[in-house]
Amino acid sequence: GYVVLFGGESLSLPVQTGKEAYRITSINYTVPSGKTALVYALTVFDGKVSLIRRKGTQSETLYVDPLVLERLSRWMEEYGIARWQHFRGRKPQENSAYAVSLVIGLLQGPPISVYGDLGNSGGVPGNFKEADAALRRILDETIGFDGKEKAISPNALQHFSWTSTAMRQSLSYELYWRRDPTGFVMHLLRRRGPMMVDCPLEDAERLTIERMLKHYGIARWNGFSGSASRVMDGDGFSLHMHFVNGQSVNAHGVMRFPDGYKEAKKAIMDELERILTAHGAE
Repeated sequence: GYVVLFGGESLSLPVQTGKEAYRITSINYTVPSGKTALVYALTVFDGKVSLIRRKGTQSETLYVDPLVLERLSRWMEEYGIARWQHFRGRKPQENSAYAVSLVIGLLQGPPISVYGDLGNSGGVPGNFKEADAALRRILDETIGFDGKEKAISPNALQHFSWTSTAMRQSLSYELYWRRDPTGFVMHLLRRRGPMMVDCPLEDAERLTIERMLKHYGIARWNGFSGSASRVMDGDGFSLHMHFVNGQSVNAHGVMRFPDGYKEAKKAIMDELERILTAHGAE
């Protein structure tokens, strides 16, 4: 296993590639594809990287391996994308069947924005064709399917988050599926203060967590909402759990907790910490 440490509210890998280092926080890219537009939207937030690919009525949204940011940084350097800044082959508000738009958000400095038109001579930067092909290849390989994906049971946990607050300090755990180079893998993300730790789970670890959630009857907490009167800043929790089959569990409270909360919290959080430690986290 491996552990990745992040600081601050958003993840942006400090990638050094030759003379340049780009800290990418978002990419929004629209380019013609046949008779419709192909849209990619990459967002970096809260320790995760999400990627959307949309064409017509078909759309895919996944969390993906943050190392895609390193590939994109190298792509920016190789094709001199920063030099495209303010390129205008058309006005941003103009509609065209051949319209191209690219906006790259960076952690430091203004975003790089490009608006072009493939239907006009000189409507795109000179090396656009090569850069476009390389960018699509990176994004398609990151979100695409290559036969390595495993079937996920309809009863499997799809997403889980549990935040506990005490003495104005917050500790949260999140389980989420991510497409890694080896296929779909569930990850465990812990947030404690400004630091985040992320590690991939083995199938046995994931199944152990699912069994514990069932053993302690967490699903019975659904709908719990409790708050002690006249308490403005006490211990509390919020829990959200979603399954592949569409079932969801939502509960929260401040100085009020579901039956069995204390025992379940200790057992489950101890197991999550054991897993993180086994993967090298501190």
